[in-house]
Amino acid sequence: MTTFNLFVTAQLHPDILIQAQEHLPQYRAQVQAEKRRIMEYLLTLSGPRILFAERTAAVQRLQAEISRQLDTLHLYRQCCRSLHAAMKAPATDHFYAWLEECWHEVLTALEQHFSECLAPALVPYSYAQQARRHLHFRLRELEVWLDRRQADAVLRDLALRPVRDFIRHTEQQPDFLRLLYLRELTSRLYVLLVIKELPPAHTDRYIHRLLLQANFNAMEYFAYCTGRVRASLKQYDQLGDRLTCLSWYIREVKRMPRKTGRLALDPGGCSIVAQLHAWLEEERIVLRHLHASGSEARRQRHTPAPAQTSLTLPQAALLLRLFVEEGLVRTLPVQQLRRFLETMFRPGMPLDEDTVDNRYRHSGLSTITACKHWLARLTARLQEHENWARTCTD
Repeated sequence: MTTFNLFVTAQLHPDILIQAQEHLPQYRAQVQAEKRRIMEYLLTLSGPRILFAERTAAVQRLQAEISRQLDTLHLYRQCCRSLHAAMKAPATDHFYAWLEECWHEVLTALEQHFSECLAPALVPYSYAQQARRHLHFRLRELEVWLDRRQADAVLRDLALRPVRDFIRHTEQQPDFLRLLYLRELTSRLYVLLVIKELPPAHTDRYIHRLLLQANFNAMEYFAYCTGRVRASLKQYDQLGDRLTCLSWYIREVKRMPRKTGRLALDPGGCSIVAQLHAWLEEERIVLRHLHASGSEARRQRHTPAPAQTSLTLPQAALLLRLFVEEGLVRTLPVQQLRRFLETMFRPGMPLDEDTVDNRYRHSGLSTITACKHWLARLTARLQEHENWARTCTD
């Protein structure tokens, strides 16, 4: 596309194009010829004899060239409008819009047929705006169908929140992997809600299955899932019944395929299936220990209600370790740490000191990622308090 890049730079600049209105049909023919050549090249790349590495390199080169041209055309179009050239020569603005649409179609073809080859580069501005329009229409459809299927309100908000944020923040420029994930998520939700005739009683279960398979690894969704499991366990008075319920959840999660690849809501985070499975196994270990001790009735009489917290035990241990390392807490013996964690998370349920010490000194990647999320939220909240305090001082 080197020759065509020179054509875009030299011939399609607003100052030149406005003076060459009579050449627009010729330029359209030249663009269409280049588009046909690219499509034929993509058809060749899809052949079975092309190695994956060779196909990936070719697709990423084409992706970079098209993205660069779209950014250039967007600047040209904005320049025309700022100089009121579009009012004097509307054909010029229409030509830029038509050319952008041609390259949008090429990028769409890359998304649909070579998604595994695309580089995690930023999406061109005009292509992102087009994607926002399409996803906005799909979002409205999903909201209607989720209401018809009587989906849980919190689950519905969590599932659609990434799409809403993408549509709302027009100043942000996502990468191609993020856009691919949002398109796939909305498409699968549409198939589930519209094409499949689900009874309302099973809607939430199938949405959960879809989100787990799509690696919807948002911290808010993890907290929602663990909260629902806790609510289900509280329905049973006997520990044996709670273990049976917990074992059912573990079997269901283990059956979920752990999606591999680049597409995830948070590509740098842990798999949501792995996080839930680890948490469920920890809960089962605790319940089995209590079931063996046979002291459930005594604990129910004398144990106060646990503190309401969104933290897990490993996350609380890691945060306490940070307080010690930074000198905010000078000393923290293992016995005192164990009593604190028992009071916060396992009232009346004894914790082994070796287990507490292991949780304190060795933190998993999912625990570190979750703590970074909570600390970022605390930093934002402190900024709000600072702004309020400065306002009151002024």
